[in-house]
Amino acid sequence: MAAVTQQIASFLAGVSKEPDIEKNPGYVDDAINVFPDFQFGLMKRPGTAQLAEIGTETAYAASYIFLIRIANAGNYVGIIRNTSQTLEVYNLSNGTQCNVVDFGGSAIGTIPYLNGSRSTFETTARQKTVLILNKTVTVAANTAVTPGTHLPANTVNSAGSLPYPQYDASGTLVPGTMPTTGVIYKVLNISGAEDDYFVKWSGVAWEETVKPGISTGLDPSTLPYLLEYVNATTFRLTVTPWNERITGDNTTNPFPSFTTKKINNIFRYKERLVFLSEDEIIMSRPLDNYNFFRASALTATDGDPIDLQAASNSTVDLFDSIPTTQGLIVFSSNEQFIMTAGTNGILTPSTAALRSVSKYSVSNINIVEMNGSVMFCNSVPGYTRVFSMYPQGENNSPILTDISKIVTTWIPAGIDRMTVDNNNSFIALFGPNSPYVYYFRTYSEGQDLKIKSWFRWEFPGNVQSFEIINDVFFVSFMHAGKLKITSGSINPTDNSFTVKAPTGDIIVNPCLDLMDNPSSLTYNDTTDRTYLAFSNYTVPTTPDPEFEFTALTTSGTSSPGLFWKLLKDPIGWYITGDITSTYTANQLVVGFTYNYIVNLPTTFMMTQAGPDYTASLTISRYKIAMGLTGNLSFRVAPRNTLNYNDVGEVAQANFYQSDSVPIEKERIFSIPIHKKNNDFDFKITSDSPFASSLLSLKWEGVYSPRFYNRS
Repeated sequence: MAAVTQQIASFLAGVSKEPDIEKNPGYVDDAINVFPDFQFGLMKRPGTAQLAEIGTETAYAASYIFLIRIANAGNYVGIIRNTSQTLEVYNLSNGTQCNVVDFGGSAIGTIPYLNGSRSTFETTARQKTVLILNKTVTVAANTAVTPGTHLPANTVNSAGSLPYPQYDASGTLVPGTMPTTGVIYKVLNISGAEDDYFVKWSGVAWEETVKPGISTGLDPSTLPYLLEYVNATTFRLTVTPWNERITGDNTTNPFPSFTTKKINNIFRYKERLVFLSEDEIIMSRPLDNYNFFRASALTATDGDPIDLQAASNSTVDLFDSIPTTQGLIVFSSNEQFIMTAGTNGILTPSTAALRSVSKYSVSNINIVEMNGSVMFCNSVPGYTRVFSMYPQGENNSPILTDISKIVTTWIPAGIDRMTVDNNNSFIALFGPNSPYVYYFRTYSEGQDLKIKSWFRWEFPGNVQSFEIINDVFFVSFMHAGKLKITSGSINPTDNSFTVKAPTGDIIVNPCLDLMDNPSSLTYNDTTDRTYLAFSNYTVPTTPDPEFEFTALTTSGTSSPGLFWKLLKDPIGWYITGDITSTYTANQLVVGFTYNYIVNLPTTFMMTQAGPDYTASLTISRYKIAMGLTGNLSFRVAPRNTLNYNDVGEVAQANFYQSDSVPIEKERIFSIPIHKKNNDFDFKITSDSPFASSLLSLKWEGVYSPRFYNRS
């Protein structure tokens, strides 16, 4: 036997569900409420501040929640309540509810088009407008008809046969030769109904017009509605001003192919508004997004709408798309297509082509693009798979990678949303019936991939939405029977709740969820308790041992970083003793702690041939290097049991000043183990309101090769 030691340089590889003997050093069995960072290690995730408390969980369950980004005017969130046919908008800078009005300025009530749930709607935004699509509504033609009358006698075989005003030699109009202003003629031409057209006398000339007595166009009440930003407190919701048909008839200028069908998705591409409907992709006129009719029934132009069908031997129902440098990738549940614009790159009805490029099974979860790769999901019984697809152009099959293979079965079924943050190179997946958000993050320096990591965050309620803008994330979840909207920052910032060391060199955003200030503090001399009151902040009626309600002193107080786990009695939530003489309500921040958990896999002696799983190895101790870190707990349990015992250290009083933040920039913890490497489970936890960061681990032990001859 020999005394040995080895080091695991980092744990940035994240979660792996491979057998421990197959794991490379740096993987973990689970990582909850962490954020892998190449500079700072495996950090504790940031906390969230409460922005708004919307309403009861019952009233807002299964609602559709969407982010509204207005350039130079802030961020907002829209909520279409489940089946209530109503829309609400909230300002994310202060959590206040905005007015939603019609063109006349009156408050909007119920709108039948908004009858639906979380899975019903899609949105697309441009500048200060958002189009809201209800995927369950069938598009209809307008019942209104085009004006005018066409008499059978007013039919000619060619334009040369149209009546024109006649003038004598002196230039005087010959009586009876001037056509009546507004009179409509039909020109038959020579190729049947396909080249017939209608003209109307304007008083000066014959101008192309629409056939009288046919539908004017599309019924706007069955098409996406328009939400417009007015100011920081007001939005306007109206039917969209879709263009009417102004030329031709149902043969020469037909309705777009989504008419009498449902629209599956809506987005913009190359200055056109795009609808996906069944197996068709329909694009508006360029720079005229509300117009799906041709400008002329006489000639085809590059500015006409584009209406293509996905040719396939199987049933196709297009539901999402992603623009790439190779073209527009369009997805159905069992086949993918690429839309290209020919060699010149200009998208017109004559150059647009839609071709099949792959046949993968894809779930109806929104597709995202991260750093050149297209990410999509495939839900199978019991769990969710995530794939990365790198397009290779229209004549080559894309490169596909199952990026969730390493965590197979770890991501549960029920995921219905995916969002992306390209600045921080991660995707986030979540569903409305789980408190977890699942992440996949990468980080590269040139061609050198530094991080490729799976991890997850747990919030104190089922997550309904998650979006990120410029390192600030917005997450809404159900808590204490209410829908709450919160925000947090990926990186520490002093723009929100902070705790600083007296020197000012450490800025810490508290690791608490739903952070807010109490409205008042009241000391009760009889019970010797200080009770906290709250306004616009609903707290649980009973304590939750997993998410403990906590009060913390913030920067600017005499003792920043002092915290209490709040207790509950029939009067309310309280802190034992009188703190009202030292602190005011606005010097405290309350919130809910969450646990930083890193479950380590079995430790093996690593040799040039890989892990030596046949050897005898007794782990004597772990020496764990932590970065910016507060209180920690190290827990060990017999293998495959839940009987964890605390065996490690927490922050000690002599390691920091009593009136400063109990956080150290770096620290080494020595944890005694004295067990066989495969006889115990080990995890690192922290439920304090302060940061934690796992950097590396060095283990010491006794190793015996058991006389095996290794080569």
